[in-house]
Amino acid sequence: MPTQNLHYWLVRHAPINAFDDNGMPTNNRFIGQLDIDCDLVDAEAIKWLVSALPKQALLLTSHLRRSHQTADKLIDAGLQITARSENQAFAEQNFGDWQGMDYDSHYQYHQNYWHDVINNIPPNGESFGQLCQRVTQAMMYYYNQTHQPSEKQNIIIIAHAGSIRAAIADCHQQTPASVLQSNITPLSLTHLHFYQENNSMVKQAVTINATYQTNEGGETS
Repeated sequence: MPTQNLHYWLVRHAPINAFDDNGMPTNNRFIGQLDIDCDLVDAEAIKWLVSALPKQALLLTSHLRRSHQTADKLIDAGLQITARSENQAFAEQNFGDWQGMDYDSHYQYHQNYWHDVINNIPPNGESFGQLCQRVTQAMMYYYNQTHQPSEKQNIIIIAHAGSIRAAIADCHQQTPASVLQSNITPLSLTHLHFYQENNSMVKQAVTINATYQTNEGGETS
């Protein structure tokens, strides 16, 4: 059987706007899968990403506007892709009925949630542990479709802080609780490499949270 070799390039979308469609401030609130536009004024960060990302890769977005808008901007700035598709598996965590609630009010009324944020499920939403499961399953789906032993296979995903943390947790074999502390900056780049070695699958985090401001000097492993 050919050796699978797949590079994932995960980009966090641009910062969301300060106010949602209803004029409500977005700062210090559960955003989750609320569909809010993003701010794409950082032309230098976009330019840096275009230069850092591989050419002629498959581009995946979530179903949320901020993911699509960031992808559109990268393509407009010169990113060359082979195809583009949407996969909701890479969306942000769904906080259900709590989406839009500010953190202070949430803590006042739902303190028990914070005792186990990995497994506790927001009403009509999903836990962080469930987010990790769907991201891992989606990444393995694309890996299992890759059968080119010598040719580099690249997939660019315009994702979200939560889904990128979930991918890192799987790659590092970390607990979801530990990876929640990872900083994932808007318009940052995380590079993961999945491949076979000695008949075993290897998941390697090449770069985590590289940014234009740090000149690609994000946390690496």
